[in-house]
Amino acid sequence: MKKTASPFDILSSINCDHLTEAKGKHSHKYISWADAWQILKQNYPEAQSFVYENEQGFNYHHDNRTCWVKVGVSIEGIEHIEYLHVMDYSNKSIQYAKVTSKDITNAIQRAITKAIARHGLAINVYRGEDFPEEETTPPEKTYITIESEQTKDIIAYVDANHKKGKKHINDYLKSLDYEYAACIYKHLSTYQYTKPKAKQPKANK
Repeated sequence: MKKTASPFDILSSINCDHLTEAKGKHSHKYISWADAWQILKQNYPEAQSFVYENEQGFNYHHDNRTCWVKVGVSIEGIEHIEYLHVMDYSNKSIQYAKVTSKDITNAIQRAITKAIARHGLAINVYRGEDFPEEETTPPEKTYITIESEQTKDIIAYVDANHKKGKKHINDYLKSLDYEYAACIYKHLSTYQYTKPKAKQPKANK
């Protein structure tokens, strides 16, 4: 009995080399999301894509430092999930404070294309991309103000943890990739920090 070809067998057999383009100083190859989606729907009209929102209903996720998106593509009941960081033109993560809605949209389109590749289409394009790059550039710290969205999370954390002491709060602030404006420090100075209790010397018996 002849084995029926799977979606992966069919999609991976399609030559997409003429559709690939190179970008960036490392000449990373990619295929346009529009081309990938067109080929997918021509072969599997019932295929679907999904964008997974976070708990607040936003179409991206973050850790207060960088952002990423989560998408899925389903073919004949089989879904492949793809996570992708929100990146700049050189494929470096964009810091949370600098991300725009356009950056999110671009990341979603790229992630859907990669999710399609997990089903076989143009999967060879991404072969080798998981190798570390030769050059690494330390991330720049982001300068934020009292009006910045990130400030709300920072203030909330300090409000909930300031009783742990000023050192704990300062260590927390230093761990973040942000440069703080004077107004933020002025606001944080209004908290009444609890000083750690001094250890009492043991009495000699």
